[in-house]
Amino acid sequence: MRVELLRTASNEDGTFGTFNIDGQPICVTLEETWLNNQRRISCIPAGEYECEKYSGTKYKDVWIVKEVPGRTAILLHWGNTELNTAGCLLFGRNFSKFGSKWGIGRSREAFEILRKVLPDKFTLTIYDCFMKQPGIFTKPKAPTFWERFLKRLDTLGE
Repeated sequence: MRVELLRTASNEDGTFGTFNIDGQPICVTLEETWLNNQRRISCIPAGEYECEKYSGTKYKDVWIVKEVPGRTAILLHWGNTELNTAGCLLFGRNFSKFGSKWGIGRSREAFEILRKVLPDKFTLTIYDCFMKQPGIFTKPKAPTFWERFLKRLDTLGE
């Protein structure tokens, strides 16, 4: 199972993206804005992370992201705006406006879907796909879908 988070936009309301399983979008995501990986106020760096089932005092039956450099207690859970993250990853069914702030809607509904489709342990790959300047994207740390696709095509002829 290939589990990916594609970050596509970031502004003062947070970092927004899509959560994909085997290339299919399952839900949308919200994280903190990037602030150099500072605890509780920044999203985590793009990269590959192991996740496993976790239950704490506040959030039960969620996932924890393991071995984030310089960080602990990064959870995958529900919530609607950046005020609900504290550095964690939030999931929703759609992007929504909450007063003057953008966030994600139907978060608990999205999380119930994740509980049905995600295993207790999995690898999450996070890609930064923002446009830094018009027409210029950041280079992902792991191979893109198209790079993997082209590589598979190359191996078919062998």
